[in-house]
Amino acid sequence: MINKSLTTLGMVINNLTDGKSTFVPYRDSKLTRVLQESLGGNARTALIVTCSPAKDNSDETVSTLKFGQRAKNIKNKAKVNKDESLAELKKKCEDYEKEISQLKTKVEKLERQLKKKPSQQVEDVEEVKDDDSQDSVRKIDIPDEPNDTEDLLAGDDLLAGDLNAEMTNLNNELDEIKEPI
Repeated sequence: MINKSLTTLGMVINNLTDGKSTFVPYRDSKLTRVLQESLGGNARTALIVTCSPAKDNSDETVSTLKFGQRAKNIKNKAKVNKDESLAELKKKCEDYEKEISQLKTKVEKLERQLKKKPSQQVEDVEEVKDDDSQDSVRKIDIPDEPNDTEDLLAGDDLLAGDLNAEMTNLNNELDEIKEPI
């Protein structure tokens, strides 16, 4: 049973460091079940590897060191265990709703500017603050040729789709936050 548990531990470590695997077989042995939080969970992992200097044990030593190297590559996904109060959740909801309304206003302004100035430059004034908390302005050149304009509008449709996807994600987050309230 010890060898089976160690083999399963090796499979778990391989799946965690592989990057391609979506399933990690923690339940296949008692050892991996106990170590689940330490292996890629919310805890620090320490592994002590014992090696022998004897020539007779060189194969085991090499295999043990390779095992230790694979275990070293495990990335833990640490989360802060914090329960937010009702006031904090409400504040988050208000912030998300404010950001959504700002994004909707920005999309509407851009659409109006595109309709008004089809063959000129359109200024994109961002109302939502960047990470450095400064407003940014960018110019979009809209060419006079119809094919290029259609291509540009198709690109704007993609931008609008991205914004709509972002707003949908924010709405989903808001719904998740509002559920406990």
